[in-house]
Amino acid sequence: MPPDRSVLLVLGIAAAGLAGCAGQPRMNEPQSSSSTFVAVPDRSDRGSRNRGRGEPRMDEQTRRNNSDVLVELGQRYYARGEYEIALEKLRSALSIDPTSASGHTVIAILYETINDGERAAEHYRKSVQYGGRSGDILNNYGSWLCRQRRFDDADAHFRRALADPFYKSPESALANAGTCALAAGKFDVAENYLRQVLTARPEDEQALIGMAEVAWRKDDFLNARAFLQRAESRTPLSRSALQLGAQIEESLGDAGAAAAYRARMGSQDGG
Repeated sequence: MPPDRSVLLVLGIAAAGLAGCAGQPRMNEPQSSSSTFVAVPDRSDRGSRNRGRGEPRMDEQTRRNNSDVLVELGQRYYARGEYEIALEKLRSALSIDPTSASGHTVIAILYETINDGERAAEHYRKSVQYGGRSGDILNNYGSWLCRQRRFDDADAHFRRALADPFYKSPESALANAGTCALAAGKFDVAENYLRQVLTARPEDEQALIGMAEVAWRKDDFLNARAFLQRAESRTPLSRSALQLGAQIEESLGDAGAAAAYRARMGSQDGG
């Protein structure tokens, strides 16, 4: 499943196809500047004539500021589902600053969304090439690697993200690492990551759903139910989480509760 555009500027990633009934890994917002946009000279007219007139060349900071503003615009159009305009803004951003790690990340997300896997892979790799010390960039790349089922590589990048001392949202990488470990069938590893998330954020929905699956996989059905109910008190459950709820209730012998979960799945499907 491609990245989810439903959360403005916090680019979520869906991984139901990878992690069974686990929660959806989330993606960080690539960091960008709020500096004022400075108009970019027309590139088609960059000849000796312009330089002869004394027209100044853009300095490096101005170039980066212009690129950052275009990346922000691209993110906003992406979040609204206006992919053509988003792609135009992001291509412009990268033409101004080809080393923009956030620009490569967002355009990679967009290409993945429109099922252009080859270009998505290229830009994810460039995001790490130019921003490989950033926890945000590494977390996003790790999530992409997980969706490619490259679980060990993904885990290595989540760990690198967590090693960034300036990373502002390490719980995001921990939650993604836990969900990815679930997809890999490493339930003890997943539990370790997810418990760290819940220590910092006791009501984190992704971690709660992940812990519900961990408990169910370990035949700890009552705790599985408790974790899922805590998650449901915070957010509507996705189809995969409803499926997990049905499986938990069937394991507990409550056919009525299992049927209720399955009926809700049918409602989501429009059936």
